[in-house]
Amino acid sequence: MSKSVGFCKRLGLKYPIIQAPMAGTSTVELATEITNNGGLGSLPISTINFTQSQGLIQLKSLIEKYNVLNKSITNLNFFCHEIVEGVTPTQIKNWFELYSKVLNVNVGDVSEDEYFKNGNISFKEYEHNEELIDYLTKELKPAVISFHFGYPSKETILKFQAAGIQIWVTSTSLQETEILGKLGVDGIVCQGFEAGGHRGNFITSKDFDENLSTLALFLKSKQYLHQHDLHDKIDLIPTGGIMDSKTVKFYLDSDASAVQVGTVFLTSPEITNNKSYLKSLLQSHDYKPTILIDIVSGKRARAIQTDFIKGLIKYNHPSDDLPPYGILYNAYRTLKSNKTLSTSLDIGFYLMGQNYFQTDLTLTSTKDIFQSLVKDL
Repeated sequence: MSKSVGFCKRLGLKYPIIQAPMAGTSTVELATEITNNGGLGSLPISTINFTQSQGLIQLKSLIEKYNVLNKSITNLNFFCHEIVEGVTPTQIKNWFELYSKVLNVNVGDVSEDEYFKNGNISFKEYEHNEELIDYLTKELKPAVISFHFGYPSKETILKFQAAGIQIWVTSTSLQETEILGKLGVDGIVCQGFEAGGHRGNFITSKDFDENLSTLALFLKSKQYLHQHDLHDKIDLIPTGGIMDSKTVKFYLDSDASAVQVGTVFLTSPEITNNKSYLKSLLQSHDYKPTILIDIVSGKRARAIQTDFIKGLIKYNHPSDDLPPYGILYNAYRTLKSNKTLSTSLDIGFYLMGQNYFQTDLTLTSTKDIFQSLVKDL
Protein backbone atom coordinates (compact mmCIF):
# COMPACT_ATOMS: atom_id res chain seq x y z
CA MET A 1 0.00 0.00 0.00
CA SER A 2 3.03 2.29 -0.32
CA LYS A 3 1.53 4.35 -3.17
CA SER A 4 -1.72 4.87 -1.31
CA VAL A 5 0.13 6.12 1.78
CA GLY A 6 1.91 8.80 -0.25
CA PHE A 7 -1.34 9.61 -2.04
CA CYS A 8 -3.16 10.25 1.24
CA LYS A 9 -0.32 12.41 2.58
CA ARG A 10 -0.30 14.60 -0.53
CA LEU A 11 -4.06 15.20 -0.41
CA GLY A 12 -4.49 15.28 3.36
CA LEU A 13 -6.78 12.23 3.40
CA LYS A 14 -7.19 9.54 6.01
CA TYR A 15 -8.23 6.89 3.48
CA PRO A 16 -7.56 6.49 -0.27
CA ILE A 17 -11.26 6.33 -1.08
CA ILE A 18 -12.71 8.65 -3.72
CA GLN A 19 -16.44 9.14 -4.19
CA ALA A 20 -17.37 8.93 -7.86
CA PRO A 21 -18.88 12.24 -9.04
CA MET A 22 -22.14 10.61 -10.32
CA ALA A 23 -23.62 13.72 -11.96
CA GLY A 24 -27.38 13.94 -11.47
CA THR A 25 -27.34 11.49 -8.57
CA SER A 26 -24.82 12.58 -5.93
CA THR A 27 -25.10 15.78 -3.91
CA VAL A 28 -23.02 18.34 -2.07
CA GLU A 29 -24.17 16.67 1.15
CA LEU A 30 -22.79 13.30 0.01
CA ALA A 31 -19.41 14.81 -0.89
CA THR A 32 -19.32 16.49 2.53
CA GLU A 33 -20.01 13.19 4.31
CA ILE A 34 -17.23 11.43 2.38
CA THR A 35 -14.75 14.20 3.09
CA ASN A 36 -15.66 14.39 6.78
CA ASN A 37 -15.08 10.65 7.11
CA GLY A 38 -11.57 10.84 5.68
CA GLY A 39 -12.11 10.21 1.97
CA LEU A 40 -12.23 12.50 -1.05
CA GLY A 41 -15.63 13.94 -1.87
CA SER A 42 -16.39 14.79 -5.50
CA LEU A 43 -18.61 17.57 -6.83
CA PRO A 44 -20.04 17.02 -10.33
CA ILE A 45 -20.42 20.35 -12.10
CA SER A 46 -20.97 19.16 -15.67
CA THR A 47 -24.48 20.63 -15.79
CA ILE A 48 -23.26 24.17 -15.06
CA ASN A 49 -23.02 26.25 -18.23
CA PHE A 50 -19.95 28.45 -17.83
CA THR A 51 -20.49 30.03 -21.25
CA GLN A 52 -23.21 32.05 -19.52
CA SER A 53 -22.62 34.73 -16.88
CA GLN A 54 -24.48 32.92 -14.10
CA GLY A 55 -22.25 29.84 -14.43
CA LEU A 56 -19.57 31.06 -12.04
CA ILE A 57 -22.25 32.29 -9.63
CA GLN A 58 -23.74 28.79 -9.58
CA LEU A 59 -20.35 27.23 -8.89
CA LYS A 60 -19.62 29.61 -6.01
CA SER A 61 -23.04 28.85 -4.53
CA LEU A 62 -22.27 25.12 -4.76
CA ILE A 63 -18.93 25.58 -3.03
CA GLU A 64 -20.56 27.57 -0.23
CA LYS A 65 -22.84 24.61 0.44
CA TYR A 66 -19.83 22.31 0.61
CA ASN A 67 -19.51 22.82 4.34
CA VAL A 68 -16.31 21.03 5.38
CA LEU A 69 -13.40 22.12 7.50
CA ASN A 70 -11.01 22.33 4.55
CA LYS A 71 -12.76 23.27 1.33
CA SER A 72 -9.64 22.59 -0.74
CA ILE A 73 -9.97 18.84 -0.12
CA THR A 74 -12.37 18.15 -2.93
CA ASN A 75 -12.54 16.93 -6.50
CA LEU A 76 -14.31 19.13 -9.05
CA ASN A 77 -15.43 16.99 -11.99
CA PHE A 78 -15.93 18.41 -15.49
CA PHE A 79 -17.14 16.71 -18.66
CA CYS A 80 -14.68 17.29 -21.50
CA HIS A 81 -16.30 15.76 -24.58
CA GLU A 82 -16.06 17.10 -28.12
CA ILE A 83 -18.07 20.28 -28.68
CA VAL A 84 -21.65 19.70 -29.83
CA GLU A 85 -22.54 21.69 -32.94
CA GLY A 86 -26.34 21.54 -32.78
CA VAL A 87 -29.37 19.49 -33.76
CA THR A 88 -31.04 18.92 -37.13
CA PRO A 89 -34.78 18.71 -37.96
CA THR A 90 -34.29 15.06 -38.94
CA GLN A 91 -32.74 14.24 -35.55
CA ILE A 92 -35.65 15.91 -33.76
CA LYS A 93 -38.18 14.03 -35.90
CA ASN A 94 -36.47 10.69 -35.22
CA TRP A 95 -36.44 11.35 -31.47
CA PHE A 96 -40.15 12.17 -31.37
CA GLU A 97 -41.02 9.07 -33.38
CA LEU A 98 -38.85 6.81 -31.21
CA TYR A 99 -40.28 7.99 -27.89
CA SER A 100 -43.85 7.98 -29.20
CA LYS A 101 -43.44 4.30 -30.14
CA VAL A 102 -41.77 3.33 -26.86
CA LEU A 103 -44.28 5.17 -24.65
CA ASN A 104 -47.25 4.46 -26.90
CA VAL A 105 -48.32 8.11 -26.68
CA ASN A 106 -47.81 11.17 -28.85
CA VAL A 107 -44.92 13.13 -27.34
CA GLY A 108 -44.79 15.61 -30.22
CA ASP A 109 -46.70 18.41 -28.51
CA VAL A 110 -43.74 19.97 -26.70
CA SER A 111 -41.52 23.02 -26.96
CA GLU A 112 -38.57 22.14 -29.15
CA ASP A 113 -36.56 25.06 -27.73
CA GLU A 114 -36.93 23.62 -24.23
CA TYR A 115 -36.24 20.01 -25.17
CA PHE A 116 -33.44 20.34 -27.70
CA LYS A 117 -30.90 22.57 -26.03
CA ASN A 118 -27.53 21.41 -24.76
CA GLY A 119 -27.77 20.39 -21.10
CA ASN A 120 -24.11 19.34 -20.77
CA ILE A 121 -21.71 21.98 -22.07
CA SER A 122 -18.18 20.62 -22.52
CA PHE A 123 -15.25 22.15 -20.64
CA LYS A 124 -13.64 22.58 -24.06
CA GLU A 125 -16.15 25.37 -24.77
CA TYR A 126 -15.12 27.54 -21.82
CA GLU A 127 -11.59 26.52 -20.89
CA HIS A 128 -10.41 29.98 -22.01
CA ASN A 129 -12.85 31.71 -19.65
CA GLU A 130 -10.27 33.72 -17.70
CA GLU A 131 -12.66 34.59 -14.87
CA LEU A 132 -13.40 30.91 -14.23
CA ILE A 133 -9.76 29.80 -14.52
CA ASP A 134 -8.64 32.61 -12.19
CA TYR A 135 -11.28 31.62 -9.63
CA LEU A 136 -10.16 27.98 -9.75
CA THR A 137 -6.41 28.64 -9.67
CA LYS A 138 -6.17 31.73 -7.45
CA GLU A 139 -9.14 31.61 -5.10
CA LEU A 140 -10.69 28.14 -4.76
CA LYS A 141 -7.67 25.92 -5.47
CA PRO A 142 -9.41 22.54 -5.12
CA ALA A 143 -7.18 19.57 -4.42
CA VAL A 144 -8.20 17.89 -7.67
CA ILE A 145 -9.88 18.81 -10.94
CA SER A 146 -10.93 15.73 -12.88
CA PHE A 147 -12.23 15.24 -16.41
CA HIS A 148 -14.53 12.65 -17.99
CA PHE A 149 -14.99 11.99 -21.74
CA GLY A 150 -11.66 13.62 -22.54
CA TYR A 151 -9.09 16.16 -21.43
CA PRO A 152 -8.39 19.91 -21.82
CA SER A 153 -5.43 21.49 -23.59
CA LYS A 154 -1.91 21.01 -22.29
CA GLU A 155 -1.77 24.76 -21.59
CA THR A 156 -4.80 24.56 -19.29
CA ILE A 157 -3.44 21.48 -17.52
CA LEU A 158 -0.16 23.27 -16.80
CA LYS A 159 -2.03 26.30 -15.42
CA PHE A 160 -3.92 24.11 -12.96
CA GLN A 161 -0.81 22.17 -11.96
CA ALA A 162 1.14 25.40 -11.42
CA ALA A 163 -1.54 26.37 -8.89
CA GLY A 164 -1.01 23.09 -7.01
CA ILE A 165 -4.13 21.42 -8.40
CA GLN A 166 -3.89 17.77 -9.41
CA ILE A 167 -5.37 16.81 -12.77
CA TRP A 168 -7.07 13.44 -13.21
CA VAL A 169 -8.64 12.06 -16.37
CA THR A 170 -10.72 8.93 -16.96
CA SER A 171 -9.29 6.17 -19.16
CA THR A 172 -11.14 3.13 -20.49
CA SER A 173 -8.38 1.56 -22.62
CA LEU A 174 -4.62 1.16 -22.81
CA GLN A 175 -4.53 3.56 -25.76
CA GLU A 176 -6.21 6.25 -23.66
CA THR A 177 -3.82 5.59 -20.78
CA GLU A 178 -0.88 6.06 -23.16
CA ILE A 179 -2.23 9.44 -24.30
CA LEU A 180 -2.75 10.59 -20.71
CA GLY A 181 0.70 9.37 -19.67
CA LYS A 182 2.34 11.44 -22.42
CA LEU A 183 0.12 14.40 -21.52
CA GLY A 184 1.53 14.50 -17.99
CA VAL A 185 -1.63 14.22 -15.92
CA ASP A 186 -1.33 13.52 -12.20
CA GLY A 187 -3.86 10.71 -12.01
CA ILE A 188 -5.59 8.25 -14.33
CA VAL A 189 -9.00 6.93 -13.28
CA CYS A 190 -9.13 3.43 -14.80
CA GLN A 191 -12.84 2.90 -15.50
CA GLY A 192 -13.61 -0.76 -16.07
CA PHE A 193 -16.40 -2.09 -18.24
CA GLU A 194 -18.45 -3.11 -15.19
CA ALA A 195 -18.68 0.46 -13.86
CA GLY A 196 -22.04 2.16 -13.57
CA GLY A 197 -22.90 5.47 -15.18
CA HIS A 198 -21.40 6.96 -18.32
CA ARG A 199 -18.38 5.29 -19.87
CA GLY A 200 -15.64 7.89 -20.14
CA ASN A 201 -13.93 6.80 -23.35
CA PHE A 202 -12.61 9.60 -25.56
CA ILE A 203 -10.79 7.86 -28.43
CA THR A 204 -12.10 4.31 -28.37
CA SER A 205 -15.46 3.95 -30.13
CA LYS A 206 -17.98 1.34 -29.01
CA ASP A 207 -17.25 -0.72 -32.13
CA PHE A 208 -13.58 -1.09 -31.20
CA ASP A 209 -13.87 -0.95 -27.41
CA GLU A 210 -12.00 -3.91 -25.91
CA ASN A 211 -14.40 -3.72 -22.97
CA LEU A 212 -11.64 -4.21 -20.43
CA SER A 213 -12.58 -5.08 -16.87
CA THR A 214 -11.39 -2.77 -14.12
CA LEU A 215 -8.65 -5.24 -13.17
CA ALA A 216 -7.42 -5.79 -16.75
CA LEU A 217 -7.33 -2.05 -17.47
CA PHE A 218 -5.57 -1.32 -14.19
CA LEU A 219 -2.90 -4.01 -14.78
CA LYS A 220 -2.31 -2.95 -18.40
CA SER A 221 -2.04 0.69 -17.33
CA LYS A 222 0.32 -0.17 -14.47
CA GLN A 223 2.56 -2.12 -16.83
CA TYR A 224 2.66 0.80 -19.26
CA LEU A 225 3.61 3.28 -16.52
CA HIS A 226 6.42 1.00 -15.30
CA GLN A 227 7.76 0.53 -18.83
CA HIS A 228 7.91 4.29 -19.39
CA ASP A 229 9.22 5.34 -15.94
CA LEU A 230 5.93 7.00 -15.05
CA HIS A 231 5.00 4.77 -12.12
CA ASP A 232 6.12 7.28 -9.49
CA LYS A 233 4.71 10.29 -11.35
CA ILE A 234 1.12 9.25 -12.09
CA ASP A 235 -1.47 7.83 -9.70
CA LEU A 236 -3.64 4.95 -10.93
CA ILE A 237 -7.17 4.91 -9.54
CA PRO A 238 -9.30 1.87 -10.49
CA THR A 239 -13.08 2.29 -10.58
CA GLY A 240 -15.88 -0.11 -11.42
CA GLY A 241 -17.20 -3.11 -9.50
CA ILE A 242 -15.60 -2.09 -6.19
CA MET A 243 -18.20 -2.73 -3.49
CA ASP A 244 -16.35 -3.95 -0.38
CA SER A 245 -13.24 -3.56 1.73
CA LYS A 246 -11.55 -6.73 0.49
CA THR A 247 -11.67 -5.46 -3.09
CA VAL A 248 -10.38 -2.07 -1.97
CA LYS A 249 -7.49 -3.75 -0.16
CA PHE A 250 -6.73 -5.94 -3.18
CA TYR A 251 -6.23 -2.94 -5.44
CA LEU A 252 -4.21 -1.01 -2.87
CA ASP A 253 -2.00 -4.06 -2.29
CA SER A 254 -1.60 -4.24 -6.08
CA ASP A 255 -0.11 -0.73 -6.09
CA ALA A 256 -3.16 1.40 -6.82
CA SER A 257 -2.88 4.86 -5.29
CA ALA A 258 -6.59 4.91 -4.41
CA VAL A 259 -9.94 3.55 -5.58
CA GLN A 260 -13.02 5.39 -6.80
CA VAL A 261 -16.44 4.03 -5.82
CA GLY A 262 -19.94 5.06 -6.79
CA THR A 263 -22.62 2.36 -6.87
CA VAL A 264 -21.92 1.37 -3.26
CA PHE A 265 -23.18 4.83 -2.17
CA LEU A 266 -26.45 4.72 -4.13
CA THR A 267 -28.47 3.91 -1.01
CA SER A 268 -26.93 6.76 1.00
CA PRO A 269 -29.41 9.20 2.59
CA GLU A 270 -27.78 12.04 0.63
CA ILE A 271 -28.40 10.46 -2.79
CA THR A 272 -31.23 12.09 -4.77
CA ASN A 273 -31.80 9.68 -7.65
CA ASN A 274 -32.13 5.89 -8.19
CA LYS A 275 -32.12 5.19 -4.44
CA SER A 276 -35.73 4.01 -4.06
CA TYR A 277 -35.58 1.92 -7.22
CA LEU A 278 -32.37 0.19 -6.14
CA LYS A 279 -33.76 -0.55 -2.69
CA SER A 280 -36.87 -2.12 -4.23
CA LEU A 281 -34.71 -4.38 -6.42
CA LEU A 282 -32.62 -5.49 -3.46
CA GLN A 283 -35.56 -6.04 -1.12
CA SER A 284 -37.40 -8.18 -3.68
CA HIS A 285 -34.18 -9.92 -4.84
CA ASP A 286 -35.24 -8.97 -8.37
CA TYR A 287 -31.71 -8.61 -9.73
CA LYS A 288 -32.31 -7.23 -13.21
CA PRO A 289 -29.34 -7.20 -15.59
CA THR A 290 -27.51 -4.01 -16.47
CA ILE A 291 -26.73 -2.89 -20.00
CA LEU A 292 -24.59 -0.28 -21.72
CA ILE A 293 -26.86 1.95 -23.79
CA ASP A 294 -26.30 5.21 -25.69
CA ILE A 295 -29.85 5.85 -26.94
CA VAL A 296 -30.93 7.76 -23.82
CA SER A 297 -28.10 10.30 -23.57
CA GLY A 298 -26.01 9.90 -26.71
CA LYS A 299 -23.09 8.31 -24.86
CA ARG A 300 -22.90 4.80 -23.49
CA ALA A 301 -23.91 4.42 -19.88
CA ARG A 302 -24.47 1.34 -17.75
CA ALA A 303 -28.02 1.19 -16.44
CA ILE A 304 -30.66 -1.30 -15.34
CA GLN A 305 -32.32 -3.05 -18.28
CA THR A 306 -35.93 -1.93 -17.69
CA ASP A 307 -38.90 -2.27 -20.05
CA PHE A 308 -38.28 1.34 -21.07
CA ILE A 309 -34.68 0.59 -22.02
CA LYS A 310 -35.75 -2.56 -23.88
CA GLY A 311 -38.30 -0.50 -25.81
CA LEU A 312 -35.68 2.02 -26.89
CA ILE A 313 -33.45 -0.78 -28.15
CA LYS A 314 -36.36 -2.49 -29.92
CA TYR A 315 -37.65 0.55 -31.80
CA ASN A 316 -34.38 2.37 -32.47
CA HIS A 317 -32.81 1.68 -35.84
CA PRO A 318 -29.05 2.29 -36.16
CA SER A 319 -29.69 4.25 -39.35
CA ASP A 320 -31.99 6.69 -37.51
CA ASP A 321 -29.85 9.71 -36.66
CA LEU A 322 -30.57 11.04 -33.15
CA PRO A 323 -29.44 14.32 -31.53
CA PRO A 324 -25.89 14.34 -30.09
CA TYR A 325 -24.96 13.93 -26.44
CA GLY A 326 -26.01 16.83 -24.24
CA ILE A 327 -28.94 17.70 -26.46
CA LEU A 328 -30.26 14.12 -26.55
CA TYR A 329 -29.83 13.77 -22.79
CA ASN A 330 -31.58 17.08 -22.14
CA ALA A 331 -34.54 15.98 -24.29
CA TYR A 332 -34.91 12.81 -22.21
CA ARG A 333 -34.65 14.62 -18.88
CA THR A 334 -37.13 17.27 -19.97
CA LEU A 335 -39.60 14.61 -21.09
CA LYS A 336 -39.19 12.71 -17.83
CA SER A 337 -40.03 15.85 -15.84
CA ASN A 338 -43.09 16.61 -17.99
CA LYS A 339 -46.03 16.39 -15.56
CA THR A 340 -48.57 16.27 -18.39
CA LEU A 341 -47.08 13.13 -19.93
CA SER A 342 -49.57 10.28 -19.63
CA THR A 343 -47.87 6.88 -19.73
CA SER A 344 -47.86 3.87 -17.45
CA LEU A 345 -44.26 3.02 -18.36
CA ASP A 346 -41.53 3.80 -15.85
CA ILE A 347 -39.10 5.90 -17.87
CA GLY A 348 -36.41 6.11 -15.21
CA PHE A 349 -32.77 5.84 -16.31
CA TYR A 350 -31.27 3.84 -13.44
CA LEU A 351 -27.50 4.15 -13.67
CA MET A 352 -25.53 1.62 -11.61
CA GLY A 353 -22.69 -0.86 -11.92
CA GLN A 354 -22.84 -4.59 -12.59
CA ASN A 355 -22.18 -5.42 -8.93
CA TYR A 356 -25.10 -3.41 -7.55
CA PHE A 357 -26.51 -6.66 -6.09
CA GLN A 358 -23.73 -6.56 -3.47
CA THR A 359 -25.25 -3.45 -1.87
CA ASP A 360 -25.78 -3.98 1.85
CA LEU A 361 -29.14 -2.53 2.94
CA THR A 362 -28.24 -2.92 6.62
CA LEU A 363 -25.85 0.01 6.19
CA THR A 364 -28.20 2.97 6.59
CA SER A 365 -25.81 5.92 6.70
CA THR A 366 -23.03 7.13 4.44
CA LYS A 367 -20.64 6.84 7.37
CA ASP A 368 -21.55 3.16 7.81
CA ILE A 369 -21.08 2.50 4.10
CA PHE A 370 -17.74 4.29 4.11
CA GLN A 371 -16.54 2.39 7.19
CA SER A 372 -17.45 -0.90 5.48
CA LEU A 373 -15.05 0.03 2.67
CA VAL A 374 -12.06 0.66 4.95
CA LYS A 375 -12.50 -2.00 7.66
CA ASP A 376 -9.87 -4.33 6.14
CA LEU A 377 -7.28 -1.62 5.50
